[in-house]
Amino acid sequence: MLNQKEKSGFSLVELMITVSILTVGIVIILRSFLTNTQAIDSMSNRLKSLEALSSKAAELEKQSLENNGLAEWSGQEDIAIGLRQAILSAEVAPFKIEEDEDPVLSKIKLRISWQESGKKQDMLLEAFLPLKE
Repeated sequence: MLNQKEKSGFSLVELMITVSILTVGIVIILRSFLTNTQAIDSMSNRLKSLEALSSKAAELEKQSLENNGLAEWSGQEDIAIGLRQAILSAEVAPFKIEEDEDPVLSKIKLRISWQESGKKQDMLLEAFLPLKE
């Protein structure tokens, strides 16, 4: 006769517990991977936005040097940041250091706005350039 105490293999309960533990581990790893992917995408958008703002600031600085300063104005333009659409707004206004003196600088204010993960994101760059006389 066979001895009942000598069983070999795994029971169904042991197998179900093992599969459950592995499933939880895989879900945690996948969620971490997706979170990291979203963070990388967000940082990539921020870098591209900063590049666009820096490029526009350099363009305005070049105009300021060529035209002996910048006149007061504001405007907007649609640009692409990777696969996303964004709005770049620019504003040039005189900047007074003290209230009673004439302004000698122009304050440029550049803002870029885009949608990311259902939320509005934006980045702002401000600089000072010589005022057009």
